[in-house]
Amino acid sequence: MNRMKRTMAPTPQNPRISIDPAVCHGKPVITGTRVPVEVLLSAIAGGDEIAQVAADYGVSAEDVRAAVSHAGFDMGRLRSHRVQERTGQV
Repeated sequence: MNRMKRTMAPTPQNPRISIDPAVCHGKPVITGTRVPVEVLLSAIAGGDEIAQVAADYGVSAEDVRAAVSHAGFDMGRLRSHRVQERTGQV
């Protein structure tokens, strides 16, 4: 547990989300856990309530909301990158 806390770096967009190559192959996770953001998003997409997802995975409701927010940020960044590739603008 100490190793995980030492190496995990919160993302600049949200300290509740961390990315570390040594944890879950570098996938975004809830800081201090090994709960991947994508797992929480899948549960929400499947129709589960935020409170239920939080209870199921042992995280807070704010952590689940942070995962949703992170996904929105990541999608916006991906779209922006693709537009730049097509237009040649950086």
